[in-house]
Amino acid sequence: MKKILILLMLSPLFTMGQQTEILSSSNLNAQVDINLAKGEVLDVTSSDGLRIDVQNSEISIQYTLPELGEEGRFYEVIPIIKLYDEELLLVPHDEFRGDWGQVNSVGEKKIVWINLQSKYIQLEGRLKVMLTIHRWGEKMLPYDCSLGKPQFTSKQRTPFYLAAGIGVASIGLGQLFRSQSQSIYNDEYLVSSTLEEASPKYEDANKNHHTYLLLTYIGAGILATDVTLFLFRQRKYKRNKSLYDQYCTESDLVMAPSLNLSTGVVDGGAGLKLKMNF
Repeated sequence: MKKILILLMLSPLFTMGQQTEILSSSNLNAQVDINLAKGEVLDVTSSDGLRIDVQNSEISIQYTLPELGEEGRFYEVIPIIKLYDEELLLVPHDEFRGDWGQVNSVGEKKIVWINLQSKYIQLEGRLKVMLTIHRWGEKMLPYDCSLGKPQFTSKQRTPFYLAAGIGVASIGLGQLFRSQSQSIYNDEYLVSSTLEEASPKYEDANKNHHTYLLLTYIGAGILATDVTLFLFRQRKYKRNKSLYDQYCTESDLVMAPSLNLSTGVVDGGAGLKLKMNF
């Protein structure tokens, strides 16, 4: 299949920025029965909002570009035209003007196919128009490299260690009250000879037992919460470190393909991009 001819010049490019890449692609299609000499466009079929018209022996292609999203993004618009399902051999710089190539804005756009009478004596028949639209920009990484390398240092771990220590100490202290409660119950309450003598011993043992339970529950709760938060923080650190190593660390010299898109006025170019890290 014949392709649209765009002359590209290979040139080495040196840059310290991130590589721009295609974020998404889409196609807009329309089909018309056309008679250029009569200026007629009949039976327009378009499901994508692509509009075709003939004015002064020129064909206009109207379309709409949605919002780009973030700053620095742009569109690349490539027209492809077929007559009776045969792709026409076109030279875009000579035959198109308007919003094709690199397009930096959004909204209503228009491409005009010019110089038709000088190239085509009679342009008549079933014409198919397709716009291939690429949205270019820097891909959003799953980790923000500007934050630097993730860290989970000893200083950041200290609060978790302190909380664990408090939890263990609370449980340990509870065991002392448990031991004291059992000692009072076995050595004093059970050997009491009268109810009047036994009652305060039982209350004392019971009080220590409840203190043991309270301290144990508090300590266990602190430990459970601390372990959960520590494991969550550690998993987050490991995940971010893995993402940082994958997306934010590069070798000293990286070679990658580069594309400078045509604006319709300035020729585009393709080549190799060298990224040098110091």
